[in-house]
Amino acid sequence: MLKQEVLELKKELEFLRDRQKEEVDPEDLILCSSNDNAKNNEEQSVINDNSYEQYLKSFVATNSLSLKINVYTIRKPYSEWTLNAVSEIFELPTHYKDISKFTCGTDKLEDEKSQRLLLHLIEDLKIHRSTIRGDSEAYNSKFVLLFLAMASSVCNEKVKIYPKEYIQGKYGCGPVDFCMILENIIISVLEVKKDDFIQDDDIVIDKAYGIVTDSKLWYFFECYMNGDKPEYKIHSEEGTSINWGSNFEEGVTEVLGQIVWLFKDAEKLIESAKQKKYEIRIKKLEQSNKENINFKDKVMKLRNDIEKIKKKDQIVTNIQNALSTEEILFTSFDNTSNSNNSNELNDFLYEKNKKTDSLCNKILDNETEEKPCSDLEKWSQPKLYDMKTITNLSRSDNISSEVSKLE
Repeated sequence: MLKQEVLELKKELEFLRDRQKEEVDPEDLILCSSNDNAKNNEEQSVINDNSYEQYLKSFVATNSLSLKINVYTIRKPYSEWTLNAVSEIFELPTHYKDISKFTCGTDKLEDEKSQRLLLHLIEDLKIHRSTIRGDSEAYNSKFVLLFLAMASSVCNEKVKIYPKEYIQGKYGCGPVDFCMILENIIISVLEVKKDDFIQDDDIVIDKAYGIVTDSKLWYFFECYMNGDKPEYKIHSEEGTSINWGSNFEEGVTEVLGQIVWLFKDAEKLIESAKQKKYEIRIKKLEQSNKENINFKDKVMKLRNDIEKIKKKDQIVTNIQNALSTEEILFTSFDNTSNSNNSNELNDFLYEKNKKTDSLCNKILDNETEEKPCSDLEKWSQPKLYDMKTITNLSRSDNISSEVSKLE
């Protein structure tokens, strides 16, 4: 029973963890639990699965009826971040005025188009100031949007403005008041504040350029990476102010010039990054071209080697064919020689046989002429077949002797 309850608790926890994994990196999650029935009811952080399994077993063994699970993450909505929290994470000064400074330029807006848009902005601000009332972020956003729109127009509408755009990073998430995107790259994030900056409570910092304003005071932040650590700088301790009294044109001109400068600087950074990317690509292509040339040379050498091998193989084949022809001729000559020798032997034997036959015939002829005699004389004389046998034997001896001589 205890084991079954522990398994059910583990399944519920895994379900919670899997839901969080879809939104944040598991490494950024902090899982804590507490026993509502315990007297101290302190939260216990989860170190690993094994330790937490032991904790669950002890929890069930004590018949505790309520287990409180809290899942924490370092990522929070931008509106919940304070300067102190940001300073602690990135080791920044606790007061924004003590942050390192960067030089924020101001575009002079000297060309005809910029002058015309500046006058347009001033007239629009006058109309809004005279007709719109309020003291909220939404109210201030109406004025901020006019600055951003005119700055984008000065930059030929290259910078796109996205109100309430949802973005997220490792530490922050959620919609920001305005997000400026150039060539699909976030170049600036702007947060509009309701209250004056005297309190110094909340500040949002994001990558590239950050702008924080209440439409009266404008602070521009620069963010860059120093190795793996982000570095932040602010353009001024006092910020750029706009006095919305009777003479606000000077402040409006300065703020618009600074926003335009940020946009143009971001465009330069993007162009520089693109140029570096092109240079890297060109180097890779050049390296690839060299490798291709070397490869082609190797292929050509290999082809030449193959042709040489083919020629050598052909020479070997020709030699083998020539040797085979000579063997055939030699064999034929040898057979012819043997045939000639055999013919000579046969002719020789034939001639010898002729001579022998002639001699034997003469002997036989002489023997056939018998003289008249008595019976006693006939029996005393040698028989004819004995003489023939002798003659034949003599003939065989002669032939054998002659053959031996030939050999």
